[in-house]
Amino acid sequence: MPAISPVTEDELFVGPPAPAGITPAPLDDETASAGAAETLVQGEAFADAVKAVITLNKARFDQQLSHSLADDIVLGRIEEQARHADVQSVGSAESMSPSEMRELDAMAGAPRADGGGGTPGLMQFAPDASKRNQLADDDEERAPLLLQLLKGVFSTASTVLSTLLRLAWSELTLLLILVPSALAFLSHPEEPLRLEWQIWLLRPLYALVLARIADAIVFALIGNAFILSLLPTMLTLVVESFRGWPFILIAYLTTTAVFYFTEPSLIPGEAVYWEMLRQVDFLLGVNAWLASFAITRGLLEVCTQALWLNLKDGHFKERVKSALLSMRCMRLLFGTARAARARVALRIRAAPVAPPPRRGVAGAVTGAGALAVGTVGSGMRALGSSVDALGAAMRRRHRQHGVAEPPARPLPHQARTPELFIVEDALFSASNSLTALSDQVGMLVSALAKRGGFVESAHDARRRAASTFDSLLREYEFELETSRATGEPPPVDGDGPPGTIPRARLIRWCLMATRKRGARFGRKLVTKMESILPASYVSRADFTLSVDAVYREQRFINAALSSFDALNGHVHSFLVIIWAVILLLAGIFLVDWGVNLDDWVVPISSTFLSFALLLGWLPYETFAGILFVLAARPYDIGDRIVVTNPGQGDAGCEQFAVSEIGLLGTRVVSLSGQEHVLQNFITRRLGVINLHRSRAPSVAIHVQLPVRTPANKITEVMDTIEMYVATTPQDWAVVQGSSLAQPDYRLGVVKVTVFLLSVYKPFRDDLIDQARTKLYMFLHAYMLSASIEFVQPKQQVLTTFADVDGNPSKPPPNLAVPI
Repeated sequence: MPAISPVTEDELFVGPPAPAGITPAPLDDETASAGAAETLVQGEAFADAVKAVITLNKARFDQQLSHSLADDIVLGRIEEQARHADVQSVGSAESMSPSEMRELDAMAGAPRADGGGGTPGLMQFAPDASKRNQLADDDEERAPLLLQLLKGVFSTASTVLSTLLRLAWSELTLLLILVPSALAFLSHPEEPLRLEWQIWLLRPLYALVLARIADAIVFALIGNAFILSLLPTMLTLVVESFRGWPFILIAYLTTTAVFYFTEPSLIPGEAVYWEMLRQVDFLLGVNAWLASFAITRGLLEVCTQALWLNLKDGHFKERVKSALLSMRCMRLLFGTARAARARVALRIRAAPVAPPPRRGVAGAVTGAGALAVGTVGSGMRALGSSVDALGAAMRRRHRQHGVAEPPARPLPHQARTPELFIVEDALFSASNSLTALSDQVGMLVSALAKRGGFVESAHDARRRAASTFDSLLREYEFELETSRATGEPPPVDGDGPPGTIPRARLIRWCLMATRKRGARFGRKLVTKMESILPASYVSRADFTLSVDAVYREQRFINAALSSFDALNGHVHSFLVIIWAVILLLAGIFLVDWGVNLDDWVVPISSTFLSFALLLGWLPYETFAGILFVLAARPYDIGDRIVVTNPGQGDAGCEQFAVSEIGLLGTRVVSLSGQEHVLQNFITRRLGVINLHRSRAPSVAIHVQLPVRTPANKITEVMDTIEMYVATTPQDWAVVQGSSLAQPDYRLGVVKVTVFLLSVYKPFRDDLIDQARTKLYMFLHAYMLSASIEFVQPKQQVLTTFADVDGNPSKPPPNLAVPI
């Protein structure tokens, strides 16, 4: 099949060029009409059908920008949580200025001029009105300068005092390290040193002070950026896992061991006291238990952090990289649009201003002079219009005869304008090479924040996309006008429909902005732009839809990362509780506390066994459900999933949008807007199909033709579908194949099936349905124009007719036909 260029909207009204290898015949030539019967695809019928599809596409413009109700509900909740987080990050309502209040009101969805909210279809949020009014009243009542100064002093003093109290409390909690040894001495009344508290309490106390000083020095050095860059990643993770009381406890035990087994000579007489402590037998068991406490807690932190980081990298690393690249492309186009608007302003400012007409003494030209001036002006305008019409007619004649059109002579004020491009360093303050996942996630979060460089809501995404496209379209049209005036070729030439920009021009703007990154990054950028904008010629609706899709991808990934971190925090707390219970039981029964606990072993063991029998399989199912959503991670927030019950076919299938993922259950929203909770241990037994992670689907197009349809007409229908797919790359990727079923002579039909690969992901079933509808509309219009007979299954209708008196009679002749 020969390659066919997309049909433009202008060509539809003048007739598209004949496809290669096809020569349509004029209607008034009988010989040519006979030869045209052998033509597989008829050009006029094809043009009429595509024209009908374009009309349908324009009528459905608003529906292309709408998503399913479930996706909008999930996105609305995520945006509401983001607005709550922004308000909390700004500060409490009492510390906001009136200008910040107004900005929050605008961000939270203040009423628009049309009466709607800031974000249509989503829940709105605004600060409390009473607090806002109270702040406004307080701001209006200006307090005296001395009172304001006193308020500032009191505020600073309270902040310093609260900071000192927090530091004192954190240091006092370290004294809990000395509690086990003190309890051991108090529970052994036969110990001779029990009454010498200055020996068994003060000596470990200054060992604890030395341990705290060592902790401050070590982590101050590790906190240095230069030293941190020299350490391996795993070593840094191990050290950070022992930060806090585990490191202080290990340093305390190390200092105590040094004093135990050496003779400290710094202070006279200290060696005697430490020799007395070394002879206490039960202190060795207490210190060994404390050492196991610190070491196992640090190892638990190391293992859990390493496991979480590996799971996080495996689940989100590629997705975050892809989302970052998509966001970078759109921000580059946003920046180019701002530069284009600035360039338009400069052109308007630099445009020559026509001098005012000379006036006589009386001021204005009146009477016969005004009539003469008006007549001459009208004549010159008519002459110019005639010359323009003559030039256009000659250019059309040249194109019909294949004569090359001479380039237009450039006017003096139409000099060569340099190509517009920006530099990405002016947009991105972060490093170009973000290797750590945390840095990449931080860039995503900051881009969606207020004044973060991207967009804040779905409404803002569509508004900014429309404004950006209009600016880029004006710049592209200016390039074409300058090219026609100067004779120089434009950066990217295209003959697409009016109101569209070639995708190659958008890609070139991004490539020019990132030309420092090299050819390898350029190839990645081209691939990403082609996936974001599948159409060769991008319309305003296509660009708006792409920006909206990129924004939703950012929001859903951020929500999925927050959910993953929250789940890891819950699991980590659960593991810490289990660890603490095991260590406490071990310390109670294995350390000599001076109390006989042998009689308690059997009651405690029987209690645990009773609970285990009562719970049954519940702990196993709960743990399996937690592993299912953490390790397997079959879905994330915002994903469209299909839950199937194996063995029941389509009857057990239902489609949901994931709203929230918990340890025990997952909240989902059905396509009709109903909220459900799926238990994780039950979901893992079912089949889960993630439509977001699935590839583009293959769509089967069924066409039923009468059995008496000639073979060349059947082939014509197949070739027509292939030509349509070639001219609509924004909807279909390729024709995968076709099949012709065995004719059904009972029904009088033959079924033709064509398999097409869609460019949309399976979760965009609305766009897939629209593309399928447009294709069926095209086939309907084409078969009408090409005189291909439709399927009309003939079935005799048995009807009893009666005359006026009620006697049976024959049906009228015009009704005795099959329908």
